[in-house]
Amino acid sequence: MSCVRCGSTKNIEKHHIVHQIDGGSSDKENLEDLCRHCHKYQHAKERIIGNIERYLRDLRLITKEKEKDYALRHIDIELHRLRVVERENTPLFIISRGYYSYWNDKATHYGGGFKFK
Repeated sequence: MSCVRCGSTKNIEKHHIVHQIDGGSSDKENLEDLCRHCHKYQHAKERIIGNIERYLRDLRLITKEKEKDYALRHIDIELHRLRVVERENTPLFIISRGYYSYWNDKATHYGGGFKFK
């Protein structure tokens, strides 16, 4: 068994491609082997993308300008978080130092240095 993303053979975990909470099964077709660090990366990426999708859905329903601005600002920060996660968790970085949380970057915190456009 090795990680399908970075090739590591250490700390292999089963990742549900379609999560069980979303109706995914534990059949082998719905499972992939990921090392612990790539597994953390995958879930962080999915969570950030889910947040972006949620804000975009909300944006279509919002009529007040102040609320639209709020949603757009949150989309901006989630996109920044996604860039950090992608940049800092390439397979080579995962192999050399493990998973890097976007939270380690203070600019990904609300009010912690992120500059809204």
